[in-house]
Amino acid sequence: MRVRDAAEKAWNAVVQATDHAMGAHGRVPLPGREAHESRRSFLEQVGRRDPARDYAYLAERLHGDAFYAGASLPPGDLRRLIDEARDTVDKVAGV
Repeated sequence: MRVRDAAEKAWNAVVQATDHAMGAHGRVPLPGREAHESRRSFLEQVGRRDPARDYAYLAERLHGDAFYAGASLPPGDLRRLIDEARDTVDKVAGV
């Protein structure tokens, strides 16, 4: 349960940072299933391909695998993913 909670909190930080960056550019993510695509697309449109790739990867690993699927991640892997989420938040903050 703690692993799933940590994964989802790290993922949510990435989402919130991206939403904030979008808002600073007068944009909002599309609702529902289209939200992920609109966030990733926004990052690409503002020339931030690295965070866009990170966003897609973290969506799959943290949100999909660890949180929804409940995949068991070794502590080192979870720590690495959380560190990558923090780095992505830092990158997106500069948009």
